[in-house]
Parts: sequence; C-alpha cells; structure tokens
Amino acid sequence: MINADGGGLKRLTRNAAGDASPAWSPAGQKIAFASRRDGNWEIYVMNAGGGGVQRLTRNAVGDGFSAWSPDGRKIVFVRFRREGYLGARISDIYVMNADGKGQRRLARDAGFPSWSPDGRKIAYSSSARAGTGNADIYVVNADGSGVRNLTHSTAAEVGSTWSPDGRKIAFARSFDDGGQSSDIYVMNADGSEQRRLARNAGGMVWSPGGS
Repeated sequence: MINADGGGLKRLTRNAAGDASPAWSPAGQKIAFASRRDGNWEIYVMNAGGGGVQRLTRNAVGDGFSAWSPDGRKIVFVRFRREGYLGARISDIYVMNADGKGQRRLARDAGFPSWSPDGRKIAYSSSARAGTGNADIYVVNADGSGVRNLTHSTAAEVGSTWSPDGRKIAFARSFDDGGQSSDIYVMNADGSEQRRLARNAGGMVWSPGGS
C-alpha cells in the first residue's frame, strides 16, 4: 500500500508463495486478495493495515479476481476448473458473503466480473455461447437471474467496467490476432450504441465523475 503521492510505502503481506489481485472493500477497512500460501490460489481478506488475515474459500484448483459489492456485504470471484490462476482459461463466476459463507455459482465459462454501482447486477465475460470460441459481455442480476448477452460479437470481449452512474459499460474488444491487441469500446448498460473510443488499448478505468 502506498499514499497517492508516492510516499508512505507499506508492505501488507509476506509469504513465500505469492499474493495477487488486492481489492478494497467499499468502506476501506478491508482488502480481499488471492494467495497461494496454502498450496493453491484462494480468496483471503485482511484488515487495511495488513493484519487479521482470514481465508474465505477452499477449492482444489483455485479462486481469484475478487470484487466487493458496493454495500460491502458480498464478494464476487472467479473459480477455476483448470490448474492455474493468472494463466487459467476455464473458470466460473461465484458470489459469496463477505465472510466466505453462502458460496454459489452465477455463471459458467466466465470471468472478469464487475458489480454495477447499485449492486443489483454483475457484468462479466463468457465464452458460453454455442458455436463460437470468443467471449461476449453478459450481465446478470446479483441473485443469478436474468442473464443477458449484451454484445453478440465475433470478437473476444473482456474487462467490462461500469460507469459511476451505472448507465454505461466500457470493455476491451480484440480480434483475430491471438489477443495481442485490443480496442476500447463503450456501450449503454443494455448493450445498445456500442462505439469505439480508442485503438490498441486496454485496462480502462472510469473517472469518478464518469466523464
């Protein structure tokens, strides 16, 4: 952890296996993260100062890429069905309570989950559509109902992020080059009015005002 001006660098975890993908709770008091400290990737949570580490998941293959619901009561994460974490290709999306209880699957063959600002929906990427090896952007209600494919593209689309007002979704779209390059697109939250914002770019983040 580091101050926004680059000062006050502080190490929060220390183990031989490796930690990854930290995610702040909305109140800023907790940090969820993935760790291999117990043999494979699992979701943990700790206090913002680095203490009070608790393990939330137990999966023989691995869990990772966690994100908190806006009210801080739930965590969405990716559960892998093939050995690996950062390089894994086959995964499902799960949601659980912030204490690790109540784990349930929301989507198969899916990744990159993102909560809507009001906490009612989760956007994600999935290759589940029959007849294509590409990934589309989907949205699902937080209770697992109402799954919708927003893009229906012949490209591969990942990394959906909601605008602060929840009215738009930005995402990366890559074409037939093995995923080596991508463009940034934005669309309405219902999938309409898709338009490209930038070429050869990725890793988009909305400004707090959404402009």
